[in-house]
Amino acid sequence: MGQKWSVSYLNRDANHLSIQESPSLSLTLDGDVDDLLQVNRALNGWVRRKAQIILGEWLEILSNELSIPFSRLTIRRQRTPWGSCSQANNISLNQN
Repeated sequence: MGQKWSVSYLNRDANHLSIQESPSLSLTLDGDVDDLLQVNRALNGWVRRKAQIILGEWLEILSNELSIPFSRLTIRRQRTPWGSCSQANNISLNQN
């Protein structure tokens, strides 16, 4: 996508970790940022949601241009390196 995002960390609320996204391509993680597992999960979730939006829009355009319908897009961690399309036209892409 050609975007570079900056990430800031605020260690304020130890019970909750949140991510705020700004239009200036910056993320702010607010919460227990010392919990690396929680930070990793939060950032991976953000990437997955962002990919779902961007790739979903792109697939919709391609689907219309090529007259190849698809039903649903899912992005998750899979064993296969790329992705797949089911008989029901559900597209599944690998996050890894």
